[in-house]
Amino acid sequence: MKRPLRNLYIGLAGMAGIFGGVWLYQATQDLLRVDPFRDFRKRDQVSGEDAIGATLRDADLKFYSGERLVAEARIALAEVTRDRQITRLTGIQAGQYRPLKGTPVRFTAKAGEWNDFSRNFRATGTVQAVHKEFDLKSESLVFESRTDLLRIPREVKGNLIGGKLETKDFQYHVATGDWQLGPVFWEGPIALQDVPANKQNQRWKIRALGGQRRGNKEVFRDAEATDGDVIIRAPVIERDIKTDVLVATGRVEYFSREANLVSDKATVFRKEKRAIVEGNVTMLVKAEEDQKLEISEVPPLRPIVPESIANSRPPAPDDKFRDIEKDLRDPDSKRKYPTQVRAERIEYWYQRGQRRAIITGNPQARQNFPGDAWRQVWAERGDYDGEKETLRLTPAAGKRVLYKASNGDDLRFEWLLVSTKEGDDSYEHGAVEGEFGVDEEAEQGPPPQF
Repeated sequence: MKRPLRNLYIGLAGMAGIFGGVWLYQATQDLLRVDPFRDFRKRDQVSGEDAIGATLRDADLKFYSGERLVAEARIALAEVTRDRQITRLTGIQAGQYRPLKGTPVRFTAKAGEWNDFSRNFRATGTVQAVHKEFDLKSESLVFESRTDLLRIPREVKGNLIGGKLETKDFQYHVATGDWQLGPVFWEGPIALQDVPANKQNQRWKIRALGGQRRGNKEVFRDAEATDGDVIIRAPVIERDIKTDVLVATGRVEYFSREANLVSDKATVFRKEKRAIVEGNVTMLVKAEEDQKLEISEVPPLRPIVPESIANSRPPAPDDKFRDIEKDLRDPDSKRKYPTQVRAERIEYWYQRGQRRAIITGNPQARQNFPGDAWRQVWAERGDYDGEKETLRLTPAAGKRVLYKASNGDDLRFEWLLVSTKEGDDSYEHGAVEGEFGVDEEAEQGPPPQF
């Protein structure tokens, strides 16, 4: 009897399995026919892809791309189309966009739409997006979950890195931190090290035609920055985030109340507290009465007028000539008239207590006076001591520092040391040779100063 009972048991089990499988299949089909939004479905909707299939109110919603949670929010109203491809939202609060990696972006919006096919979320109306790097407001915002890209195609206002931001066409890769933006204005404090206390956290205003960050590189185009004391402009400004080295190229322009400067390139090594300005460096040191902050052309160094041409010009009246002669040899006149300076390279260390500069590439300075009068100095190298406020000029081996003036002064110095301190017109020099131009009717003044 054991085998028949065993066979009966097996038979009953088999039948149970067959009927159980049929029941499970039927139950599964019934379950699939159940509409989870049945109780929320509107009864009067027209047919079509955009027809609303369900409505939710005061709900917490989560949106997924596969198993990945992409976004979530508290909403006042949600309307789901019948094909379940589009979810339209109203009154979005406590929203979060969760990138594949990186810090989530919190957001609120008047309205929004989730596209289940593209996996994109669009917010409209009054939109605010908050991240560790920014707090932005706009009328439109798009999260592209497949690329973790945040796009704000319209005007944007808010805060970026502690400052006020105005821009448009803002794109931010949440996972990588890369960004791109169109015309931009930024205003805020920049922590400055090794500067006087009254300059710490100076507020800057920065404008640019556009900019981007890719990896460790930040690049701005047609940029201008000012703190109220200086204005800096350059066609391209690039910063290496890792090394903290800033490079400006093109026609780099620097404007201040006392002096304006242009060059082909400027490099700032912020960790080393060192800067290099190079390539056709031209500086205009302004006369005292013209010292104001403004954007103006920096004139090139004027060439010396050949004697054949200078002698053909009408001479100045005797009294005016004597005044010019006096100014040419008066130490105080170095701030009375503008001075043009030219060099190929200036390397400057700006850390407090160690401020100094090396000026190379045929440095020369020329001061122009009324009536085509002038004085000019040439050297092989200039060494500026920012702590002592002195400038030492040295010649090339076997040569001399040259000084010439339109009054006939023609001097050659072994070396020359002048004070750059305001109110201090002292100077020193090594062996000197040459001759002074003499106005027989005027008292000869002190040796020339520039």
